[in-house]
Amino acid sequence: MRHFIILILLTLSCLAAKAQISGTWLNEEGNAHVKVAEEGNMYQGKLVWAKNEKAKDKMGTQIFIDLKATSKGWEGKVYSLKKNAAYPAKFKLKDEGKSLDMTVKYGFMSYTRTWTRVED
Repeated sequence: MRHFIILILLTLSCLAAKAQISGTWLNEEGNAHVKVAEEGNMYQGKLVWAKNEKAKDKMGTQIFIDLKATSKGWEGKVYSLKKNAAYPAKFKLKDEGKSLDMTVKYGFMSYTRTWTRVED
């Protein structure tokens, strides 16, 4: 019985953590919002606002692709509008869910960008 209760608590904590990535995020440059929502058993992030007029015709484009929960956060891909390509990425919540670190792997290198939650 004790193991069953522990299993339930772990499952509930994982579900709560997964849901925290849902919402709207502002990129580090302050010029785009991506709204993340659960679709099926993964999370997708679509462009919902852009400061740049050229990017406005890209509204609805999937930027965060197929995010899956891991023990350290989420893994998936991020789409670059500038390069018209998707790259492997890892995501991790910080500051009690107020910011999201996105680490993108690009060839042999990687870089991290921080996104800030936008209150809906």
